Amino acid sequence: LLWQDKALPISNVTYNSQSKRISFLYTGVEGNAVIAAKDASGNIIWSWHIWCTDAPVEQIYNNEAGTMMDRNLGATSATPGDAGALGLLYQWGRKDPFRGSSSINSNTLIKTTITWPSRVYSDTNNGTIEYTISNPTTYIQYNANNCDWFYTQNDATNNTRWGNIKTIYDPCPVGWKVPTGGTAGIFGKADVVNAPHTSDGTNHGIHFPEGSISNQSVWYPKAGYFYEGSLSYTGSSGYYWTSTPCSNSNKAHNMYISGSSINISSKDYYRADAQSVRCMKDENYVDVTMPIIALDTLSSITSTGATITATIDKLDGIIEKGFLLGTSEHPTVDNNYAKVVNTQDTLTFTSDLEFEAGDIYYVRAFATNENGTSYSEELSFLASDADNPMDLSAYGTANSYIINK
Repeated sequence: LLWQDKALPISNVTYNSQSKRISFLYTGVEGNAVIAAKDASGNIIWSWHIWCTDAPVEQIYNNEAGTMMDRNLGATSATPGDAGALGLLYQWGRKDPFRGSSSINSNTLIKTTITWPSRVYSDTNNGTIEYTISNPTTYIQYNANNCDWFYTQNDATNNTRWGNIKTIYDPCPVGWKVPTGGTAGIFGKADVVNAPHTSDGTNHGIHFPEGSISNQSVWYPKAGYFYEGSLSYTGSSGYYWTSTPCSNSNKAHNMYISGSSINISSKDYYRADAQSVRCMKDENYVDVTMPIIALDTLSSITSTGATITATIDKLDGIIEKGFLLGTSEHPTVDNNYAKVVNTQDTLTFTSDLEFEAGDIYYVRAFATNENGTSYSEELSFLASDADNPMDLSAYGTANSYIINK
């Protein structure tokens, strides 16, 4: 666990070397966290943003421009006047978030569980993608050559970090991407500049009424931006990144709102600025996700049997699910292990297993959809003598929420 906000939305982050999945417990509160994988030397090799919020509403923009979320990336609300609607901030082309404000009208950074490192200046050592991966919480100030955090020793820069085709550095969730920009992007096609809108001085944002740019009302808070190591303009201006580089400079297009004014083409910004992101639905996304499954409980172990329970993340598209049992490690559906197929039409399902007393058994749950088969973590146990049942206190429960990005 690299950091989380004061709401503490997750706990118990673990890595399972068998399933090669990272899991954690969701505490039931909304908020943001970042988890990371490290090598044997303690260096971060990748990190993931965990965004705990109610499901964002899809808002279809006019003129077939595209579909947007109803809230900023990292926001826990879409309600005008709620500081939770401000969300987090991103340097252009980076996947990891920086803190936004905890207030709708002041530059007060949200509280988190870490002390954030001081900014560094872009140069040959830290103006690289490799540096951003291993230092996801470090803000990189622009260099004088190209006004970007990405260092090139001249006025050239790299335009492939974000793009119309989603990249691995795109911070939006699976199935979403940083929106396209400029007059040909989603804001231009929806004509946000000329569409009816009002500046809400009380709640500090821009409100598009129903029918203006979408069939729903749309709210954009003035969340400010992070510039040269500090948060600025919260409550007075909003800065929304797009994935589109400027063709005539090393800047990138954004949507800029100030007062009641909206600009999408001539108010472009340094890519080192950390700005808000409002995610756009990725029409090129094809779901190749395999099921996510976790063992919950192993109970009632006797000399001849036991009861086991597992949970999958969703039932949609599941072809087969159940449990695999054997006397060797890592049972799979392909290696002739005993398979107990479960036909219950529920996310959580239970089956009874049968075995011989005195043997060591390995068991894990499986679920198959059209993309393949996924397996839970593996448990091993000694089939107990009927007169001396096993102590189950070591098993407990594991309601795992597993990242698969």
